[in-house]
Amino acid sequence: MISIFDYGAGNLRSVQNTLGAIGADYELIRDAAGIRKATRLILPGVGHFGQMMRALDELDVRGALIESIRGGVPFLGICLGLQALFTSGEEAPKERGLGIYPGEVRRFQGAMRIPHHHRTALEYCRELGVAIEPFINHCDGTFLYQHKTDHLTDRRIRTREARTDLDGYIAELLGKALSQESLDASLTKDDAEKLIEYLRRAGALDDKARYHGSTRRGYAVEPGPTDLEGKQSEPIDFGDLLRSKVGLYLQTDYDYQNSMFQVAGGTDRLTAALSERVKDRILYRAAARRNMLF
Repeated sequence: MISIFDYGAGNLRSVQNTLGAIGADYELIRDAAGIRKATRLILPGVGHFGQMMRALDELDVRGALIESIRGGVPFLGICLGLQALFTSGEEAPKERGLGIYPGEVRRFQGAMRIPHHHRTALEYCRELGVAIEPFINHCDGTFLYQHKTDHLTDRRIRTREARTDLDGYIAELLGKALSQESLDASLTKDDAEKLIEYLRRAGALDDKARYHGSTRRGYAVEPGPTDLEGKQSEPIDFGDLLRSKVGLYLQTDYDYQNSMFQVAGGTDRLTAALSERVKDRILYRAAARRNMLF
C-alpha cells in the first residue's frame, strides 16, 4: 500500500491518477498517525516552498515525516515534496525545511525559452522594456531518450547519429526507387541523374548508392593532429532505427523551431517588470475570500 500525504497540494489528483493507471494500491493520509503507519510514502507538492512548510507545521507532521524518512521508509518527494527534504529554500529563506539533507534549494539560473509564435509573451517584453536574447534550441550532440518502444533503449545514441543514419538509409531507398519505370513520367533522365547525385551527397552514399555510415554521425576514434584520420563509427541498423521510432524526436516543427528567444537574465525579470509597472494595484499576502470555478 502506498500512502499519499494530503495537505492540499495542487498535484494530488495527478498522483492519484498515475497510481490508479498502473494498478497500484494507495491511500490518502492527513495526519502524523497516518505517516507513522505508512510503509511507502509520497509527499506531493506544487507552488511555494514557504506555504508548503507552513502547511506541514500547521498539521503538526514535521516530526513524523522526519522520523519516517530517516527510519528508511521508501519515500518519493514530488516537486516541493523533494525540496522539503533540504534545510531551506531560496524563495522562502525564513522557513525551515525538514533538514534531511543540508543545503538550500535554489532556482536554476537562466531563462525559459519563448517560441517565436508566443506573440503575447514577446509583446509583454517589448511593452515592459525587458531584453530578450536568442535561445539555442537544438544540439546535434545531445543524447536521445525515447521510451515509446523497446528498441535501442539499451544504447546511448546521439541526435546526429540517428539523423545521419536515417537520412542515409532513406536516400539509399530513394536512389533505388528512381530506377523504376513508374517515375519516368515525372522525371526526365537528366532530372533523375541530378536527383541521384543530390541523394548521394545528402545521404553520404557510395558510388553504388549504398549507405554504409558517414563521418557526419561522429567517430568511433576521434581524428587528431598530423596523419591521425580517426575511425568512422558504425551506423545503427536501419530496422532498429525504424522500430525505435527515434524519427519522432528528429523532426522540426512550427512550435519548436531551432531559433527561439529567452528573457535576458532569467524569466523572473519579466514578472519583476510587470510588478513594478502595476505595483500600486498589487496587494500582497491578501486573504482568499472566495473560490471561483470556471
